[in-house]
Amino acid sequence: MTFPSEVIYELANTLRRRYNYHMLQTSVGATAAFLRNHFLGSNQSSITQEVIFSIDRTTKILPIDNAIAVQNGDMFNFSMGMRHTSVTVDPSVGIEHSFMHNPYPLPDNWFVVVEQGVNQYEVVAARDESFFDLGQISRRLEIALELRQGNIGLNGGVVYFILSNWAHVSYVLRKADATFHATEVNYLSAENEDQDEEETVPGTEVAVCEDYDDLKSVFVKRDVFESLNLDFPGDEKEISVADLVEALCQKDQANEISDEEAELFQVQQLVSKVIGGQEIVDTLMALPAKKRTQKYIRELVLKNLGQAKK
Repeated sequence: MTFPSEVIYELANTLRRRYNYHMLQTSVGATAAFLRNHFLGSNQSSITQEVIFSIDRTTKILPIDNAIAVQNGDMFNFSMGMRHTSVTVDPSVGIEHSFMHNPYPLPDNWFVVVEQGVNQYEVVAARDESFFDLGQISRRLEIALELRQGNIGLNGGVVYFILSNWAHVSYVLRKADATFHATEVNYLSAENEDQDEEETVPGTEVAVCEDYDDLKSVFVKRDVFESLNLDFPGDEKEISVADLVEALCQKDQANEISDEEAELFQVQQLVSKVIGGQEIVDTLMALPAKKRTQKYIRELVLKNLGQAKK
């Protein structure tokens, strides 16, 4: 399976611009190191609570096929395929303190890649942002993986998060496929035999909206959207959850692609392939903007068509 350039662009734009780079580096870096040691059977006897939080944050961004992660008290259990890891948890959570004892340091290398054929991958995110040239959306690599389990690959100590199907793509773009099994860390509290009923800690009460009328009475402030760098739907200072749900439904319907649009897209891709569209784009990107004239582009197209005839 291969994915069109528009999908590659959306994935790269989502991963490298929607998410804070420091968050990606810390969360995905710690998760990549854990996965590498998990597959190689070289995990430490204990990990910090911060590493588990990093794994949980990463799985909200990137899909990990058929993995199960459960923290039960002071034990963390992780399984993927036939491999199983069980380690004790250091309750340290403070950033400075936890990373001093973090067995998974940040320098571990990782890439998020889109599978484009046998050993062919398009890199859309990397630990080191300088891996990409200025203005470069993605970078093609030929990789012969030494080990692969699900959509996680290893090669020379480098961990690859592989997006190989539409379920993976939709998960990253926040349109998760209903058939895709997403990993999520579950937290189980240790049983307390001396206390029959759980006492609610003040300030931790949870309100549950049971019907549509409840949604109308719960509001989200504009500041929340701005802190997440998201567009606020509307002109008011706050919006009800009911209105927010309706706005999301309307946006989702507007984003649906018709059969005619899909067919038009396929034809455009075919034309681009015949005239060497990607080569032309690469050539133009290497030139200053003032040299990207219609005359020059026309000459490039004619030149490519001439080579195709030969």
